[in-house]
Amino acid sequence: MVTAMSPKINTAVHHLLPRQRLEQRLQQTYRLLVYLEIQGRTTTNLIERERALTQIEEQWTSLTLNLERYTVLCRNLNEPWLPEVAEIPLLMRDVLLPAYSDTSAGLARQGQLESRVLEFVSFVDGAAWRERMERCERTVCRVEIGGEATGTAFLVARSIVITSRHVISPLLLNPSLRGSVRLRFDHQMSSGSREAHPGNEQELASSTRWYLAESPEDQLDYILLRLAGEPGRDRDIAGYNHESERGWLQPQPRPLERFEPLFILQHPGKHALKFTPGSVIGTESCPPRVLYSANTRGGSSGSPCFTGHWELVALHREGSQKGNIGVPFDAISDDLKRQGKAELLA
Repeated sequence: MVTAMSPKINTAVHHLLPRQRLEQRLQQTYRLLVYLEIQGRTTTNLIERERALTQIEEQWTSLTLNLERYTVLCRNLNEPWLPEVAEIPLLMRDVLLPAYSDTSAGLARQGQLESRVLEFVSFVDGAAWRERMERCERTVCRVEIGGEATGTAFLVARSIVITSRHVISPLLLNPSLRGSVRLRFDHQMSSGSREAHPGNEQELASSTRWYLAESPEDQLDYILLRLAGEPGRDRDIAGYNHESERGWLQPQPRPLERFEPLFILQHPGKHALKFTPGSVIGTESCPPRVLYSANTRGGSSGSPCFTGHWELVALHREGSQKGNIGVPFDAISDDLKRQGKAELLA
């Protein structure tokens, strides 16, 4: 017998998808505000700082309006706020607002003189920036050996991942562990959920095909692995059927300037996928390294490092007292060319 859906349930179902989209937009806009605040605070270029402040004002207004919409929606549904959204107003008040006020006051004191100091840092279109971030997130996975998370990796081709060599060292010492290796994609929080998606597991290719190339840990500390499947072609991502394929990352190596924004997508402390912003501290040449302030933890090794425009520029390796350290992709590309394997990153 078919029964009519109650008005309350019908309203909840009707608002579920818009609410999830709104929660996602709120979290993405807050991340963009963090990036813009870092850009405005760290640059010594007055015109770049002024542009960042203008964008902060625009995104702040958008975030405030969407929080009001979210309040009304939750009240109508008689449901609590998503915890990740509930903390945004507090972070806006206690973190972003004081930082923004200091940056704005500093600009006022310095006047309106303009010059371009950080060549690769400019203002961005918010919608395109959020879309690029989402596409990058799809390519990152957690590395697990024998059920234990050992690090992070990411796709550089439809069936090839790269990570730090030391992340996979137990397998190199004991090849019989190959069958216990799992690469877990899509293990991340999603809008409307209080638990992380369990992720989609991938296995390594056969015993004669999984190993592709490497550099020793005291040099560039990377390794390229072939997977049994082709996750780069997947459309079923984190439980949603997407129009586009998952895709993979292509390195875009270039010189990095001090104070330039740098982002990391990682699985720190064996957790679900996380985003951390920071900036470039400096570079070293022997061996090639880039130092930055973005926070990491155990499990972050092998993560992709991006510029503020989501260009893949480095492979995160380790932490140190000087700052966290990554391997520039121009050095990795050159090393693969010397090995006659440049096509692996093509």
